[in-house]
Amino acid sequence: METCNTTTLKGKKVGDISIHVYNVRKTIFSNQTGKFPKQSQRGYKYIMVMVEIDSNAILVETMKSRKDEEMIQAYDALLTQLQQAGSTLQKHILDNKVSDNMKHHIQHTCKLKMELVPPGCH
Repeated sequence: METCNTTTLKGKKVGDISIHVYNVRKTIFSNQTGKFPKQSQRGYKYIMVMVEIDSNAILVETMKSRKDEEMIQAYDALLTQLQQAGSTLQKHILDNKVSDNMKHHIQHTCKLKMELVPPGCH
């Protein structure tokens, strides 16, 4: 590593920069797309996208609607894929527009910690 010579730097200190490192190990992120302009031949209009950080996996599951039953089915299918691949998950970060049924499923059925992304921070 090289040491920098800071004696030649000019300027006035105007503010401090704060850095916070987030531990994203054993964490998944997900989002649901908006409705596609065309329905597939099998009736699918939406997809759920899930990213698992440790393996750098990006998984997608199709959905016919954004109803809770359909979302939970897609979510479980994606989690099953990750678990079969040996991923151990602890936390899920997702959109703040998620339904109460989906929140309950993630926290109580799947036993994952959940964090909602604030509005406008996508």
